[in-house]
Amino acid sequence: MRQRLKHGVWLALPAISFAALLTLATTAGPASASSDPPVVAFQSNQSLLYYYNPATNGNINSHLGMEFCTSPSIAAGPEIAFQSNEDWLYLYDPNNNSSENTGQEMSPCSSPAIAPLTTGYAVAFATYSGSELEIYNAPSGGYLQTSFQMKASTSPAIAVSPDGNYDVAYQGTNGDLWLYDSIDEQAYDTGCAMENLTSPSITTLSSDIYEAAFTGSNKHLSIYTASRGCYDTGLGAAPETSPSIAVGPEVAFQANTNTLYLYDPNNNQSRNVGLGMDGASSPAIAPSTGGYQIAFTANTDILWIYTTNGSGAGTNLGMEPFTSPSITG
Repeated sequence: MRQRLKHGVWLALPAISFAALLTLATTAGPASASSDPPVVAFQSNQSLLYYYNPATNGNINSHLGMEFCTSPSIAAGPEIAFQSNEDWLYLYDPNNNSSENTGQEMSPCSSPAIAPLTTGYAVAFATYSGSELEIYNAPSGGYLQTSFQMKASTSPAIAVSPDGNYDVAYQGTNGDLWLYDSIDEQAYDTGCAMENLTSPSITTLSSDIYEAAFTGSNKHLSIYTASRGCYDTGLGAAPETSPSIAVGPEVAFQANTNTLYLYDPNNNQSRNVGLGMDGASSPAIAPSTGGYQIAFTANTDILWIYTTNGSGAGTNLGMEPFTSPSITG
């Protein structure tokens, strides 16, 4: 049964901009896929934020340090949100090689989620004090204090509908999948039990219609929609890993065989891609021309890109253990 909690309040906060930091990255946007080729953000094995473009095989070292147990999130633009190695929520623009300290302190071992709005971006994250869900608005610098508490060491996911409204999926302190709705500024308990230390993913199907993927408490890939509720796919997921869902929908996840799997919720069909994954990481999926591209950490701790036309290739870019890439199209 859904539980209704109190409203949040928008507050204004001046952002603090930095050209660089002393050396100290799963999200879905509007329902229509971008015409831009997918691009990737990840934490390198030097604990630095990196940006990678599969189309050009080019990469950018931001020289920005990241919290060791966190992963970045990238949105079309591109714009990247990540937790710095000093626990601050940062934004990074790869096109201009510029960064911004938002002044928001994040919960340890939690990663932000970013999605494009009509103007600017919405960034969901867990606060340092109390692991409460907050939404930061860029570039205005305003932030929404929701007072809804998240399970420690988990991360939210955000999806924006074509009309500019958004939903945030997260694991609540009771271990259930919760959804925060920007229209009425309420959070709802779906009643779907999640595996501890895992995080959901969410995408937009149509205007204000969302679908979430998560690892259930029985370690099975599970799906939630408002019309169907929670349902168990019966597909085993690797312990303490999280799925990624993209418009379509299509889900990428690490199976309990430690290989990359794909799942089509509409047809209830799954496919073992057969590529080995790092046992403590999760894939990221985004639509691309003619299908999808999936970024993941291989069992060699190298960033790999797989496309649903059957091709896959390693990038020779080393990733920080226990972290996952983010991809957007």
